[in-house]
Amino acid sequence: MTSPHGREPRPELPEVPELELAPAATRSAAPRVAPVSRPPTPAASSAPPDAFGGGALDLEEGPALALELGESPAASGGVGAPPLLGALPGATFDSDLDEGFVSTRELAAEPRTSAPAAAASTRPWPTGAAPDRAALALDPVEIAIAARFGAAPGPAGAPRYALATWRRLRELRPIVVEQARALAVAELARDEALAALLGSVRSALSRDQRLARLLEPVIEQERLAAERDAGLGRLDADHQARLAELDAGREALRTERAAAAERLAAHEAELDAKEQVYRRVEARWKRFGIEARAPRERVEQARAAGAPPPADALAQLAALEGQAAAMEPEVAAARGARDGARALRDATRRELDAVDVRGREVDARERGAAQAYAAERGVRSQATDAARAAALEASATAAREVLRLRGGVPVADSELDDIRDHDARVLALTRAHEHALRMLDAYDAPAYALGWRLLAGAAAVVALALLWLIAR
Repeated sequence: MTSPHGREPRPELPEVPELELAPAATRSAAPRVAPVSRPPTPAASSAPPDAFGGGALDLEEGPALALELGESPAASGGVGAPPLLGALPGATFDSDLDEGFVSTRELAAEPRTSAPAAAASTRPWPTGAAPDRAALALDPVEIAIAARFGAAPGPAGAPRYALATWRRLRELRPIVVEQARALAVAELARDEALAALLGSVRSALSRDQRLARLLEPVIEQERLAAERDAGLGRLDADHQARLAELDAGREALRTERAAAAERLAAHEAELDAKEQVYRRVEARWKRFGIEARAPRERVEQARAAGAPPPADALAQLAALEGQAAAMEPEVAAARGARDGARALRDATRRELDAVDVRGREVDARERGAAQAYAAERGVRSQATDAARAAALEASATAAREVLRLRGGVPVADSELDDIRDHDARVLALTRAHEHALRMLDAYDAPAYALGWRLLAGAAAVVALALLWLIAR
C-alpha cells in the first residue's frame, strides 16, 4: 500500500517516545527543537542547507525529535498539518506518520540565521511607497479636539460660531501648508535614497534579462534629462559667449572713446591757444580803427564846413588806415587758425558722441540678450527640472520594485535600514499632514453657513436702516 504522497510503503517504525507539547503564549513564537538523548547521525549533521526544504522524510536515518511547539495539533484544527509547517517551510508530513514528527534531514536542510540576522528579519520590510491615507487610523474625536472649533450651536449662536470658525481656519491653513512642505521634503529625501539604492544594485539588474526591464524607464528618463541638461548648458554657454562678445565690443568702444576724449582735450587746448592769438591780433587791428576815429572826425567836420581838411589829420588818418590794412592778412591768418582748431574740436566731439551712441547700442543689445536669455532659460529650466524629477521618480519606482522582490536582489542592510527610516518619517509626516487636513473639515458646515447667512442678513438690515435714516 502506498502513502498518500505516492511513496512506497515504509518498514515498521521503531518505537518513538511520546511527544510532550508545551503550549506557548502566542502563535507567532518560534519553534524550539530539543534533541533526545540519542546522538545525531552523520547524515543529519552534514546535510547541506536547503532554503526550499527538499530533504526526504526518513525517520530511520535520523533520531526522533521532541518538539516544543507554539500550538498543539489539536488546537490547529486537525492532524497532518501541525503548526510546525508554518514555522518550518521545508517540513512535510505523511498521513501515515505520527503527528508532530519531521525528519532530522529536513530540519538540517532549513537555512540557519545568526542572531543579528534573525533580529533584523523581525523589522518591517521597507517599501519606499507613499502611505495609503485612507488606511490611516486617525481618531475623529482627537481631530475635533485639536481643531478646537467647538460644538455646533443653535441658530442664535451661529453668527458667533461662524466668525470663530473663520478665525480658526485662518490659523490652521498655515499649519497645513507647513506640514505639506515638510512632507514634500521628506518624500524627496526618500526618493533620493531609493535612487541611491537602485544605483547600488543597477549592475546586478542589468546582468539579469528579466530584471533589466526595470531599468528601461530609468534609462529613458535619464537620457531625456541629460538632453535637457545639455540644452540648458548650451544656452548658458551661448549666452556667456554673447556677453563676452558684447564686453569685447564695449571694451573696444571704451578704448576708442578714451582716445577720442584725449584728442578732444588736445583740440580744445589748441583752440584755446588759437583763440587767444586771434584775439590779440584782432585787438591790435581794432586799435588802429579806434585811433583813426579822431582824425577821421576832424576831416569829416572840415569837409562839412566847406573848409579843406587839416593836413595833419589827413596824414594821421592815412597812416592808421595803412597800418590797419597791413594787419588784415595777419588777422585773417589768426582767424583761420582759430576756425581750423574749432573745426577739429567739433569733429572730435561728434566722433565722441558717435562712440557714446554705439556704446548705448551695445548696452541695449545686452539688455535684449539678457531678457531673451532669461525667458528661454526659464522655460528650459522648468523642462530640465521636470525631466530630473521624472528621472528621480523612475529610479524610485524601479527601486520600489526591487524592494518588492524581498531579497530577490541582494541589498545591503544599511540601505534597507535607511529606507526604513525614510518610510517611518514619511509615514509620520503623512499622518501629521492628513491630521491637519482633517482638522480643516472638523467644523460644522451647516452651522457655519447659517452663521454667515445671518450675518449677511443683519448687515443688509443695518444698511437699509442707514439708507432710510439718510432718506429722511
